[in-house]
Amino acid sequence: MDLRRKEPVKHILSGDIKLGGRYISVKFFPAFAHTDIIPYWDKSVRRVMSIRRLFPQEMQRRFLISLNFDESIHYSLSEDQGDPRGLKELNPPLNELEEVFVDCGAFHYINEPKPRLRRGPLINPVSALKSYQMRHLRRAKNVKFLVCSPDHIITPQMDDDEAERRKDWTLKTARGFHELIKEENPKVEPVGVVHGRSSEERYSMLEDLLEIGFERIAFGGLVPLAKNEFEVLNQVAGIESRNPDCVPIDSPLGLALSEDCKVHMLGLGSPSWYQWWLRLGVDSFDTSKLQQEGAANGLIWTLSNPQKTLLEVPPNSKEMFSKFATKKIELSLLDGEVPKRFGISGEVSGLDLAQEDGVGKYFLSSTCTSNKCRHGPDAHVQDPRVTGSADHNMARSIINAHVFQKLMDKMDELHLCSKEDQSPSHWSSIPLG
Repeated sequence: MDLRRKEPVKHILSGDIKLGGRYISVKFFPAFAHTDIIPYWDKSVRRVMSIRRLFPQEMQRRFLISLNFDESIHYSLSEDQGDPRGLKELNPPLNELEEVFVDCGAFHYINEPKPRLRRGPLINPVSALKSYQMRHLRRAKNVKFLVCSPDHIITPQMDDDEAERRKDWTLKTARGFHELIKEENPKVEPVGVVHGRSSEERYSMLEDLLEIGFERIAFGGLVPLAKNEFEVLNQVAGIESRNPDCVPIDSPLGLALSEDCKVHMLGLGSPSWYQWWLRLGVDSFDTSKLQQEGAANGLIWTLSNPQKTLLEVPPNSKEMFSKFATKKIELSLLDGEVPKRFGISGEVSGLDLAQEDGVGKYFLSSTCTSNKCRHGPDAHVQDPRVTGSADHNMARSIINAHVFQKLMDKMDELHLCSKEDQSPSHWSSIPLG
């Protein structure tokens, strides 16, 4: 079956779809683990809730999670679940969950010869589907589920024999999984995962997945290459420059778009990647970068000159925001109010937390619950501009999520403006060649 000989289908960018009063160009799935929680005091009892409860309203619509993580807390959200102390006044109402993307956790068994869920069975089409059903599909009847066909990651340094073995296993499993999933609810959609060490290997695997019948695919195994932007773009889209003439139709992405196959990018979700996904017509992406940078790396994001007009078009997303290392901030606990607030000096001190859609104000009035926080034992606020406990770290991840949402909104506007005036720019769509 030579898919390259088929007439290309006109690919309609999802930026043409208006949802909830704003244009959604590319859907973002925040990637969650079981540790992505924020603690709070309910009277004298320490409780936790999913960070999704404090994410921007648009982000609350969807999330991605692996079968290797306990998903329960991210579904357990309603208006009466969460910090009762002023939460409804300080944060917008919780949006209805619309879509959940579940992957099979391939990253966690990347070094195993036989794919096996963490504390679970060996993976095959039947065991994977049963896990999806028991842990996700039966939780929410009105939610659309995107579920990954089980895959085995092919790394860049892998030898030919092992790469071929993993490709064969992934495709064989994909055939069985696709056949089983057809009997599921129409709100459940299978996702075929494309791997390879080169553009040619990914193209070949994508051909096979399209022949099986997948109408949505995800490019996997690209996170280790992410530091080399054009290595990723070359493997996926045959692109080697900032403003290429087109997406070659004989590239993996070109083939997917020409077949009107929806495309998801696994794990590549920085603002810079969002700019590329806008231009390339990708349908969706995910990342855990908000938690990695906020919690693990202690970085807090701020908008650069948020009053800048659309007439002052930045060349790239990097000029639209800044990152600050909180460990370099000079701070002290102030006397007076209880819980105590922090005196903060340096560039981050200018970040107006009260303007972050109410969530910043929430953190400046809520109390850190950790008895191991280095700012204790005095009761103090969950200020995201400082480090010391998981409370502060996860608060920072939530602030970063609000900044990221504003960045995506701004980039959507820049992208749509470039489409309207048809001027060539670093924000305009890259056509299918």
